[in-house]
Parts: sequence; C-alpha cells; structure tokens
Amino acid sequence: MERYTAFRGQCLLCSGLLGWLLLQAILLPWSLVARPPARITNQLLQVAPVALAAVPVRGGLMEWESLRGRRLALIGTSHVTRSDADKVRNIVQERQPDSVVLEIDAARIPKLMNGTLEELGELVVTPPQPESLHCNKLAFWDPRNLAVAAGAFFIKTVLGQVYATMTNRGMTAGGEFVAAIEEGRKQGSRLVLADRPATDSLESFVTNFVTGRSNLLEMLSTYNTILTEEFDKLGIQQGGEMTPELLDDAKALWADDSTMLVRFKKEIPEFYDAFIGSRDAALTAAIASEEEAGCSMIVAVVGMGHTRGIQEQLAELQWK
Repeated sequence: MERYTAFRGQCLLCSGLLGWLLLQAILLPWSLVARPPARITNQLLQVAPVALAAVPVRGGLMEWESLRGRRLALIGTSHVTRSDADKVRNIVQERQPDSVVLEIDAARIPKLMNGTLEELGELVVTPPQPESLHCNKLAFWDPRNLAVAAGAFFIKTVLGQVYATMTNRGMTAGGEFVAAIEEGRKQGSRLVLADRPATDSLESFVTNFVTGRSNLLEMLSTYNTILTEEFDKLGIQQGGEMTPELLDDAKALWADDSTMLVRFKKEIPEFYDAFIGSRDAALTAAIASEEEAGCSMIVAVVGMGHTRGIQEQLAELQWK
C-alpha cells in the first residue's frame, strides 16, 4: 500500500541514525575510564524462543474484570490522532472511573500540560516501579555509567528531533493523555502516572552494550530485518509522506498481529525488555495496585504496542 510508504522509510532512517549515535556514545566515553569494555558476545544467537501467551486483543477498547469484580477499561491508542483524544475523553466521561492509569511519567507533565505537576493537586499518584526493573543497573561507582549516560542522552536527543518533526507535520503526541487528565480531574479520579521514566528505559537498553552482554551491530541488523520483513507483510513500502492516519492504521495492524512483538521478544530481547516488556510490567503493576486500593472502575490509557503485554499479565493475575 503506497500510503504506508513514509512510515517505513522514517522508521528505517531513524533506526540507522539512532544506531550511529548510540555507537558513538558507547565507544567514545571508554577513552575516559580505566576499565576496558567486556568482550562482545554472540548472545543474540543463543536466545531461546519465547512465545507470547495467546491472549486475544479485544479491539481499541478492552474490558477486563478482577476476581474482586472490579473493572478495567483498557484503551489502546496511536498517540498522535485527534480521534484517540476524543475516544478517551468520551470513555472517561461515560465510565466515571475512580482511577485513570496513564502511560506517562511525571517528567512529561510540564510539557504535556503546560503546567507543573503540583498544579494537578492531590489526585496525582506516582506508583513505585516494580523491583524486577532495577536488576539491570550498574553499581553507582562503576565508571561504565559514564558511557550509559552518554548513550541515553544521545538517543533521547534523536527521539526529541523525531517528535519535533512529527509535531511540525501536525502529529502532536499525547493528546489522549491530556484528554484523560482533564476529564479525570472533573470526575475526581486518581491520576496514576504509571510509565517507567524514559531515562530508566534508555539507560537499561544502553547498559546491555556497555557491559558486553549484547552485540550492538547485530542488534541493529536484526531490528532492521524485522522491520523490513514485517512491513513487507503489511504492504508498507518506502517513500511518500507519513500522516497521523497512516501511523494510526499501521499501529492498529500491529495490534491485531503480534508477529512483530513476538520477534522482538525472541530475537532482540534487550530492545523488547527495555522499551516494551519492562513498561508493560510497570503499567500492569499500577493497574493491579489501583485495584487492590479499592478502585471499582479503572480506565487505563496506553499505546497499542502495550495492550497485548498488559493483557497477558492481567490474565496471569486471573483477571478476565
């Protein structure tokens, strides 16, 4: 489909630029530390297949219920279309939730809301991150932290430029979160900022390469191969111009077909765990915590790429 052409080109170009910057960030700081990098291993070739559980995705709005009879409306969005914001606003108005769980962290509030976190008042909840997400950190005294911080900074800079480009094309990200916060405040709902801090995700990702647990060039090659092959299956071609509608449709296709996520989890687990799996865990933990706190109606607003992982973990917690 020719109308998908830009999306593929943007992703492949972005991954190439990200890879170059990440390589520079990892290699250059090593001249400043006494300890040489660990030997690069062939870890990617040794990863055992891991299959995602067969949990069906129930469209853009997914309804779940806990063993206590408390309900969840899980909304999957593309982050960039006005229809997402309208959908979220209508659902929050209709459900009048006790709690609204959001795939954002506290650091994003000032830019997203053009105000401070304190202005949102006592409704804001910032839950602690699951202990399992702290296992990939280096000791605070380890000189390799310099390389990790540099790599994370470069990636964050690249992503900032990507989002700026999207904004210039009319694809302002996060409108659905603004809608959820505005409507949640009217309802007196708890506003749960449940996402893992972006810096933590980036540093976790870079740590794999700084410590030699993963081969950067192999990871980038595998990432591009997966994107190319899966885009081909969806009929996405190179060239053209990316639009909010195109991005929305492409993400919807991925939500319906988990092949890409399965391949990311199996073939490049360092990418999947840092940017998808660990955040699924944080979001699910926040939902479970709100349910345990007695919230009888919860609305969760997340990207489409997280809906499958969240649903799998809810099923493990015996939600139905």
